[in-house]
Amino acid sequence: MTNSKLDLLWDMGFVYDSSFIRFKQHELYSVLDMSSFEKVESLIYRKGGHYEFEIPTVNILGVSVPISGGGYFRLFPLWLTKALMRKHWLLESNFVLYVHPFEISGSVKLKHAGRLGLANYLRFQIGRRTFLEKLYSYLRFLRSCQVRFMRFADYVNEG
Repeated sequence: MTNSKLDLLWDMGFVYDSSFIRFKQHELYSVLDMSSFEKVESLIYRKGGHYEFEIPTVNILGVSVPISGGGYFRLFPLWLTKALMRKHWLLESNFVLYVHPFEISGSVKLKHAGRLGLANYLRFQIGRRTFLEKLYSYLRFLRSCQVRFMRFADYVNEG
């Protein structure tokens, strides 16, 4: 996501987005310039009537590691995800958890997988078979920690 693409979303009527991530280790991320946004609270930024929800990361030995969903959630064992979450809570009071639609369905097959290359094929496939079981266990863990769940739309409407 870039600022010009984000402006297009705003022009199309979107009110919130969650593309900002502090993850310099990957060339596709960390390109949003947040200097024109006001930090409202932990991981939440506002620009006029628009909101940006930051994807959480944890600093491990100087490396920013995404901890809130996607491939890292599928790759990391649950005990590690929980440990990273506890570390995150030492610095932040909010957390964003996201799930890709293809991760929920075990029946989705990638067409033309050979064209993706082995790295991308593995990136999209690893951990999918056990994803839902792991997600349910993680949600139970979060509830046991008294986490309050909220959708972005509900936060924006309450604001």
